[in-house]
Amino acid sequence: IMLLTLLGLQLFLVGILCQVPKSIGLSIPLAIEGEEYLVRDAYYRLDDPKIHRATSEHFQVIWGDGTKYGRFTEKMAEGVLYNLERIWDVYINKLGFREPTESWNPLKRDGKKYKVNLYVIGTLPPPHDGGGYYMGGDPDDFGIMLIDPTGLRVNPPSWVLPHEFAHVLSAHQNDNGGWAGENPWSGPWWEMFANWMREQYLLSENYEFKGKVYGPETGLSSASFKNTHLFIPHGRNYYDCWMIFQYFYENPDGLPGLGKDFPRRLWQEALPNEYPFDTIRRLLAPHNISLKDLLGYYARRMATLDFAYKDLYRRRFKELSRAEGSPYGLYFYTELEIVPDKPGWWRVPMESAPQQTGYNVIPLKPEGVGDNRTVIVEFVGLVDPSRGSDWRVCLVVEDDYGNTRYSSLWNNGTHSITLSASENKVYLVVAATPDRIMPVSAFQKESECSFKSSPEKARFPYEVRIVGATPIETIPTIQIEIGGIVSNRTGRRHPNGGGFVEITAYVEPTAYVGPNAMVLNRAKVLGNARILDYAVVKDNARVEGNAIVSGHAVIKDNAVVKDYAKVRDYALVGGNAVVSGHARVLEHAVIIDRATITDYATAKGAAIAFGDAVISGEGIIDGDYADSTKVSRGVAFGWLQGQDYANTRPFEKGLYVAYDFSKPSAIYALDKYGVTHGILRGNPSISSGKLRLNGVNQYVLLDDSLLDFEDILIEVVVKWEGGGPEQRIFSFGPREDKCMYLTPLNSEGRAEFVIISGSTIERLTYSSALPVNQWVNIKVYIKGNVGRLYINDVLVDEKEITLDPDDLIEANTNTASNHNYLGRGVTEKYPYFKGEIDSFKVYLDPDAAVPETFSTLPETYKTVGVLYGITTLLIILVILALIIGSIKGFYR
Repeated sequence: IMLLTLLGLQLFLVGILCQVPKSIGLSIPLAIEGEEYLVRDAYYRLDDPKIHRATSEHFQVIWGDGTKYGRFTEKMAEGVLYNLERIWDVYINKLGFREPTESWNPLKRDGKKYKVNLYVIGTLPPPHDGGGYYMGGDPDDFGIMLIDPTGLRVNPPSWVLPHEFAHVLSAHQNDNGGWAGENPWSGPWWEMFANWMREQYLLSENYEFKGKVYGPETGLSSASFKNTHLFIPHGRNYYDCWMIFQYFYENPDGLPGLGKDFPRRLWQEALPNEYPFDTIRRLLAPHNISLKDLLGYYARRMATLDFAYKDLYRRRFKELSRAEGSPYGLYFYTELEIVPDKPGWWRVPMESAPQQTGYNVIPLKPEGVGDNRTVIVEFVGLVDPSRGSDWRVCLVVEDDYGNTRYSSLWNNGTHSITLSASENKVYLVVAATPDRIMPVSAFQKESECSFKSSPEKARFPYEVRIVGATPIETIPTIQIEIGGIVSNRTGRRHPNGGGFVEITAYVEPTAYVGPNAMVLNRAKVLGNARILDYAVVKDNARVEGNAIVSGHAVIKDNAVVKDYAKVRDYALVGGNAVVSGHARVLEHAVIIDRATITDYATAKGAAIAFGDAVISGEGIIDGDYADSTKVSRGVAFGWLQGQDYANTRPFEKGLYVAYDFSKPSAIYALDKYGVTHGILRGNPSISSGKLRLNGVNQYVLLDDSLLDFEDILIEVVVKWEGGGPEQRIFSFGPREDKCMYLTPLNSEGRAEFVIISGSTIERLTYSSALPVNQWVNIKVYIKGNVGRLYINDVLVDEKEITLDPDDLIEANTNTASNHNYLGRGVTEKYPYFKGEIDSFKVYLDPDAAVPETFSTLPETYKTVGVLYGITTLLIILVILALIIGSIKGFYR
């Protein structure tokens, strides 16, 4: 996708971009007898014998004899012109758009109308000898189409033509520029709108060729559903989130101001440089329609695709789901996970929390059967007042006959809906609708608008309590549907674990396949590899060595996961991708094509590494990363940011996450470099770079990925205010008999780190409690079987530690959780920590942070550290003096 500004008009070019050629001299317009529209050409003389032309009422096709992208013939031109006139009829006569037959520049109009030119590039002399499909503008500011022969199929009609002609129309709708001109925000909207216009053609009876009808058809794609949590339109979906225009057009909820004219009005009445959502808000203001409510109404319709062509859309949705390998739309819906510290509550995974205008569709399974079942949802958003956090929430019900109904919208508190006997599908829909929908563009660079810190890209997390239904968790089934036929796979249960192995697949006896996991097709699981929870390995994929695949992860195609790598949660590895070393692919991350991730690198969030991407070293890709770059250090975000961006990520060697509390937040303990934020609980204060916890109800809920290491160093700088024993500075793990924690004072009066798994309890202990009201730096070091405890950079204990932090992780399912906290224990049994925390860091390379300098520590801590150092030195000197005295006495 490329952006070109030509004579004040943004032109969006698809495919290979050829430089827009300079005029060879405008040919004298040619009037064809009996026709209203004249023929013109800004590049070639109309009498040039090497240039071929064919015309219809509204179009001229121009081609040459080149065959670089295939031969183009007069017969093909006749078919293209037929199809273009059918498209014209939809766009101009039915939708009412202004004809693109005069210059978009009023100063260049001559009162005459001209045919729209299509240049068959690749057949013409230079500079039209390149390829691709795009729209451009000629020197007289007429929109033109430039398409090589591969995009000009006649029968069935090409989908390229309706898209590119929609671009031409867009350029001619507004004399003041509006969403054209040099508007910095509207670029991505051109593509989503062109695909919506194409949809109107595909749905119409005009999608035909000389009597053979192909419509109605739809251009819905998997990207229309996979990325709905991202802002509209994001780089990941700006071609595919056009359904919001369908909502405007159909106006299924009967909102005043919307309807068949609204998409056209957006283009024709937009102000120069106006952000499109501001245009929408402005045009609806006289009708008292809230943009927040509009987004909620649209999002709820998307739950069941409840539009005029619902049956067509639902069929397409099922086709796309099967193509993705999940009859439940594993990658199209949002599946909730339980909240660790709030029994009975569920939360949206942080990587799926919607950005402004984004939304989640969450399938629920209602309890029981029959009439008068009630589903109750209590909704609580995590509110950031500085961003004006707000949501629109709706319960959506579909009956057994495909009819959909809705609750009213709400944004906080409790709502319910009562089901009839035939209503057995329920969805919870949540749209992010902050007080200000801020201007943002998919084409902005991370340096201009950062996923990490820019409010335009903020995520809006929330939690819900549900009664009468349960959030659906997709579970793989042996029964599959292929081409509408349901059949059972043939296979066996693997002796080591009990998981299903298809007869064509191979699993070595040493490998483990858990009871709910599956190995299908010709996939192989070798060595000591483990396939856990609901994970699936299929096609010709291979998992070997000591690799672990867990959660709902899918390894498919020819992908390889090996060594000590981990793929978990909802991650997907496909194509010819390779995951090796100690790399981790977490959350909803995707590694495809020929991409590799190795060493100690991490892919998380909704990141996608494709092409020849290489994620190595300690590199992290997160958030909305979608690229083919080489990332070896720091945290990379963003859509197509390029190698220079990847090379300049800030980082600290060995560091995975750091909370230094340098920036206050109402809801987060902010990660210094990434977005692995902690969630603040109990409204603790953050000021002057310190987190203050009251010892009663304040703490930080930490991310699961912090526990997912074999080797680790945890560094925390604290000032303890004293109190009773067994307070927890931090704790990780699912329960008391499977956890690790640090206390400033144990029952024996000492500061201590403890790691527990069942009957195995291992400790690193200091000789006394932490000093009260003094800054202290504590490091817990685990590498191999070596455990160390450092107090103010002095090694105070070293023991064999046989347990690894990742041994403590709970099952990787949505109904299991790890209790990872800063400031409290895994249960309420033990007191909360009372005091201040200056910083909390987790290193994936324990040696990277030992020893630590004082340069970044509070002044009071430096003083304490110096005193500790002086005391230690004095003790050593005294011991040396005694030894020397003893030696002298011996020789006397």
